Amino acid sequence: FVSYNLIVIIYYSYVVRNGGENMKKLFALCLALAMALTLCACGGKTSKEGIIGTWERKVNGDSGDTIKQVIEVYEGGTGLYHYEFENTHKHGSFDATWEIKDGVLNLTYTFVTRGFSIDTSTQPMTLTDVGDSSAVFYKVEDAQ
Repeated sequence: FVSYNLIVIIYYSYVVRNGGENMKKLFALCLALAMALTLCACGGKTSKEGIIGTWERKVNGDSGDTIKQVIEVYEGGTGLYHYEFENTHKHGSFDATWEIKDGVLNLTYTFVTRGFSIDTSTQPMTLTDVGDSSAVFYKVEDAQ
């Protein structure tokens, strides 16, 4: 905000009062750069800093291909859902958000929310899809 006001003051002082054509071009370039830097500063990706845990499962797909699904949960309520067809190498990743409510991990990605019951009595700890009890994700042990 301060840099935008500074640019407007400079524009008014030099361009409007002096009418210089080169100054108008320079101002347009500075304004475009300021806008681009603002967008870069605000558009952060999901950070893997502060990872809480990773869970994965493998399931046989309809085509006989093995599908590996991975859920990563990070501190601060962000995460990642990733899938990969192991034979054809088709894959996709979706940034996610999560919250725990009434003992259920609610993971939201691409307008879908999936609930997972958390079972800490098993080793490794598991997440079971509330809507599909056969979808069990096993915690991947942290590499030290």
